[in-house]
Amino acid sequence: MIASILNITPETFSRVMQKLQNAGLITVNG
Repeated sequence: MIASILNITPETFSRVMQKLQNAGLITVNG
């Protein structure tokens, strides 16, 4: 998983992804 590669916790990874989505920088299908 990407989080393990970056050495961050899944919770932190989820928050970062959410911020990126909110900023409109990424889109997540599903």
